Amino acid sequence: LSSIDDIYGSYLTSDRKLFAVCALNSCIFMEYAFLLGINNLSSTIPDKFALKQNYPNPFNSMTNVKFQIVKGGLVDLKIFDLLGREIITLVNESLQPGTYEVRFDAKELSSGIYLYTLRTDNFSETKKMVLIR
Repeated sequence: LSSIDDIYGSYLTSDRKLFAVCALNSCIFMEYAFLLGINNLSSTIPDKFALKQNYPNPFNSMTNVKFQIVKGGLVDLKIFDLLGREIITLVNESLQPGTYEVRFDAKELSSGIYLYTLRTDNFSETKKMVLIR
């Protein structure tokens, strides 16, 4: 793979490797450097689902995305480019109700506008983030 643009699908494994499927139908494993961690900020059950604006925004390399879920279950948080191509999956796991924060390192990405989407069984929301080099 010559760049992240060559990746058509990705999945973050529990051992923090990135499984990538490229255009030539081959698979590779790469060390994962985008996600710096997911933190459970509070296990108090929030009164509503929410995806907060990343901060800082605009950002240069590192940003934080906070979200809250009121019902436990599968949580999916992904980043897309403006053409709708999936760039990376930050969260794809079952979480308990609470407030969470994900630290994201975009040092491998180009400057530009990206979208991030949070999906659960009962909620979906998308917001915009701006990466400036």
